[in-house]
Amino acid sequence: MPSFEDKTNSVFQLLKEKKYHQAEQLLLESLSLIPENTFLKSLLANVLLKQHRIAESLALADDVLARENNPEALATKGLALIESKQLDAGIECLESSLTQRENFFYRSRLVQTLLNRKRIEEAEINLKVLLEAEPNKGFHRKLQAKLLALKGKEKEALDTLHPAGESPPDDPFEYSQFLRLKIKTKPVPKALSELQTLASLPQHRENPHLITLIGECQTKSRFYVEAEKSFQQAAQLLPQNDYIKQKLGFLYSKMKQYHRVIDIFKPLFLKQPGDLYVRKTLELAFNKSNRNQELEKILEQAIIEHPEIKQLHGILKRTQRKLQAPNIKKEDY
Repeated sequence: MPSFEDKTNSVFQLLKEKKYHQAEQLLLESLSLIPENTFLKSLLANVLLKQHRIAESLALADDVLARENNPEALATKGLALIESKQLDAGIECLESSLTQRENFFYRSRLVQTLLNRKRIEEAEINLKVLLEAEPNKGFHRKLQAKLLALKGKEKEALDTLHPAGESPPDDPFEYSQFLRLKIKTKPVPKALSELQTLASLPQHRENPHLITLIGECQTKSRFYVEAEKSFQQAAQLLPQNDYIKQKLGFLYSKMKQYHRVIDIFKPLFLKQPGDLYVRKTLELAFNKSNRNQELEKILEQAIIEHPEIKQLHGILKRTQRKLQAPNIKKEDY
């Protein structure tokens, strides 16, 4: 019979191979023998998170944390909260975990989230730790470039991301990020013209990220019909990309095509109801379309599927009040 150590090593090997379901089954077997083992529970919470089972992961992490101050459970809870778009709560958990035990992966996720929240000073302090420990790691260089860009140092950011003499990246997404930084300080019409010239080249014609960037510039220029075509083309090339779907949904909201907003944002909301921008835009679309009964049903479904998003209850009550008093002046969104 395999020892506890052998089983644990097998779990880590399965995680390396991204065989998450098999890792979960092995952990459940072990927990059936030692059900109160917090190490195994913390590991299982992490495995569930890797399968995007956020509510289950949070519940298990909270169960461990109710018993002990466990840095692994804290970090997993933090990542789960971040994935469900509860960013500030996730940051707090990651910070608590890192005060107990260093982990460069968790710290890099902390920096990434702090940058997304534009908490620049905190991000800079944590990034310094990463750069001192692993100065040549590519992902840390990308974080540093993003930090510099947020501080308005676009040239330094570009030099950090791609030092002089290096060829532009081959990866389509990385190339688009390189271009995004390069055009940041240029007037939108000039940036749009340059991007369209690049997109006409054979090697870039089917780069969905570049086409999306063109759509963003067209949106800023109020070329909405052209932007719609760009986002639709990008979505056809990369149909599973939620970022592109969001851009198209936000565009339809600007165009007041609310039925299309609902078609795009309903599945995105049910997948990730913690995303404030998607949720607010979807609420607006239902409200403008006088379809609040449908919104009520979707909110009820989201509460069942995502019990960790507590604010959904308040939004549901607000929607139900509107349905009960339809003649009351609608909220100003």
